[in-house]
Amino acid sequence: FKPDDDLEDLRTEQQEETQTLKLV
Repeated sequence: FKPDDDLEDLRTEQQEETQTLKLV
């Protein structure tokens, strides 16, 4: 298990959410 990977996943999810909000 790598905490760094988990953080990266969270960042990716946040970025995707932000992009979706901008599209809407």
